[in-house]
Amino acid sequence: MSAIRIGGALVALLGLAAPAAMAQTAEPPGREVPARRLPVPTADVSPQMQAIIGQPLRTGWNTPPTTPEGWRAAPEPAGHAGAPAGEHA
Repeated sequence: MSAIRIGGALVALLGLAAPAAMAQTAEPPGREVPARRLPVPTADVSPQMQAIIGQPLRTGWNTPPTTPEGWRAAPEPAGHAGAPAGEHA
């Protein structure tokens, strides 16, 4: 076979394989998981930490402040209030 025929056959083969390869890259559908209550861990967790973990989420927990003033007014994380800088409860 000549080099031109081999090159043409290769181009044709790649042209047929490309759509199949693109079809396989689609994101598979995810699974829906129903909401459920997660228990507070008891193994290897102190009673103090259990109390912190068991607290309800604060209002607006998933919307961070957008301004410096908003960050200054944001509540301290649980267990960190009054701790000196660089130390955590």
